[in-house]
Amino acid sequence: MSIANKLKNIFVFKNPSKSRGIDYNEKENITQDFYVLKKALNENNNLLEVNWDNLKEEQQKQMVMEVYLENWRDLIYKYNQYDEKEKIKIIEMLAYIPHKEVVDFLINEMKSTSETIRLSASCSLRKQDTSLTLEPMLYALTQPNQWLPSRVLDVLKGMGSSLIDPLLEMIKNCDPQVQSVLVQILGEIGDKRCLGVFTELAKSTDDTLRLRIVEALKVLALKESFFILTNLAQDDKWQIRMHAVEALGNLELDEVEKVLRQRLKVEDDSIVLEYIQEFIEKINQDSMPEIISWVREG
Repeated sequence: MSIANKLKNIFVFKNPSKSRGIDYNEKENITQDFYVLKKALNENNNLLEVNWDNLKEEQQKQMVMEVYLENWRDLIYKYNQYDEKEKIKIIEMLAYIPHKEVVDFLINEMKSTSETIRLSASCSLRKQDTSLTLEPMLYALTQPNQWLPSRVLDVLKGMGSSLIDPLLEMIKNCDPQVQSVLVQILGEIGDKRCLGVFTELAKSTDDTLRLRIVEALKVLALKESFFILTNLAQDDKWQIRMHAVEALGNLELDEVEKVLRQRLKVEDDSIVLEYIQEFIEKINQDSMPEIISWVREG
């Protein structure tokens, strides 16, 4: 079956009463996109000639699944001979082919010297099946000399809560540099499952790691993080103490004011002192009863 015949039902036109597939011989009310596609496929048998950017995402996905699901290697056969614009189109098409070798190809393209190619590859990986991308992306995260960490992070963050448990397992055996990156991710997608690991990592002698932990706790804003934050509010580094004070101040727990007042007596950094005073004042204002103004009649 020709590619064009495979695509008969991808483009549909709708009227108020019904929807149906396009008849190739019918010219009335057929979309311009379909004519462009049909002409390109008849002449070139190649989706690279299609005006890809003008198609809706669902149409793109249907086209690729119909044409290249089993023949995806045809897309990359002459990949290195194409210009950057054509390469980007190929990378975008590969987003819809759930295959391990496709994922490997996209991950390799994230090493490209072109930021546009790297960005396109990371976008396509976010659309891929998580079961195929998780392990290689976690590995890429441990190799910052090969893969740009910010692009790897983009892909991993897109996986959402399914990533939490694998990251918590992985973080135990990484060096502090990688642990710091993983803590950043968990700070955005995590929950109270992270607290046990964060408690242990907060004992690290690595200042950057402890800073990332307190920043993550500030974002998560979990009331259960009170005890970790109380300890971090006594850290040797003023930046860590400052973030811990801010995180504590936002927890809205009765115990926080007592901790901050105790810290106020011993804190020697002017910036941290200012933060402590600010949050004590905020807590007191929040606890004041609301006074309703009224006028006595008569």
